[in-house]
Amino acid sequence: MAQQPSRASKDDATKTVVVRQRKTHRKSRLGCANCKLRGVKPGAGQAGRGGDAGVGAEAHDAQRLARNDKMLVSRFVHNTILTFGPGEADAHKSRCMMLANAHKYLYHIYIGFAQLQDAHFNLVPGSPRPSDGANMALHMYHSATMFKKTLSELMPRKASISSMERDALWMGASMLATSCFANIDSLDPREVWPMRAPDMMDLDWLRMNQGKDIVWDIADLGRSDSVFNDFYVEMGRTVLPSSLSPIRPHSLSPLFYTLFELTPQSAADGTNVYHGAVAYLSQVIDDQVSLYNGARLFVFPMEVGAGVKKLLRERDPRAMLILVYWHSKLVDYPTWWVKFRCIVEGLSIAMYLRRHHSDMADLLKLLEPPQQALLAHFWKSKLTQVWPQEVIDEVERPLM
Repeated sequence: MAQQPSRASKDDATKTVVVRQRKTHRKSRLGCANCKLRGVKPGAGQAGRGGDAGVGAEAHDAQRLARNDKMLVSRFVHNTILTFGPGEADAHKSRCMMLANAHKYLYHIYIGFAQLQDAHFNLVPGSPRPSDGANMALHMYHSATMFKKTLSELMPRKASISSMERDALWMGASMLATSCFANIDSLDPREVWPMRAPDMMDLDWLRMNQGKDIVWDIADLGRSDSVFNDFYVEMGRTVLPSSLSPIRPHSLSPLFYTLFELTPQSAADGTNVYHGAVAYLSQVIDDQVSLYNGARLFVFPMEVGAGVKKLLRERDPRAMLILVYWHSKLVDYPTWWVKFRCIVEGLSIAMYLRRHHSDMADLLKLLEPPQQALLAHFWKSKLTQVWPQEVIDEVERPLM
């Protein structure tokens, strides 16, 4: 029979301190993206405030991050969005907030883009990177993931997508494509395409713009109930260049015809892969770029054709010359988010062509005008604070 415990042992037992063990638990797959992003326990406390606040120190942390996020959203709505083109400021603000309140992935885009703007204007002298970008990348990752999921769920019922869903899709697609263009990997032209080693992310901004074209058809901004109907109407008034149009007479140097082997026959039979892209370039090369005609440059990814895009990925020198001319025009667009990509990638192309195709005399002669245009913008930018002197010396060296 088991021995009964003594009185002393009973007293000792009553004095034993019980250590509370934390229960094991599975990781939650529930909760909104904002809770997951901030590490907040969903549904804990403050049910009257939406059930998304945590408890104690966790709640304090979440509130602090939430306030910072709100500041970034506010900055985007009241400042950043106004740098995207012409339009009435109040209209931009109201539709931004209305769409984001109904489609939370837009909030992540707004926050990430506001941080991207901060990185652009607050360069660290001597640093080749625009910013550490960790938090910005996290927001952009969440926005892209949520956007892709939303798009995949809506595609099977394309005909019945609501008006607001269509507008939100267009806002998300255009903002993601724009942020991809604005967010260049490095500020050093030696560390970006085409100077760097081949990478699966090369020309990712070009692929993102192709995705935007798909959403354009779904969004159907010509609807009378679209919040972007005014934008659509304005686009309709803009005479857009087309790769199907003839090359505009006297707009290009005769060397273009020699280098790209352009003839009346090449236009008629469609055998020259460069012809459409050069025709497009001839129509924009003399434009005085402003906020009101930027659409003529933004259609570049749609007009250059799949053949030229493939050649760009293969680092074809003539295809890259077309791209550097486009960069030298787009850099004149009066907004911050085009500058770094145009200058850094454009001059990276110039460095590559000079190093690897010095035997192509006509190409190097045609490279001179866009290179000088990009250099002029470089000297007016903050990139002068971060480029090593040997890079500046190389891009300024006479071509011939």
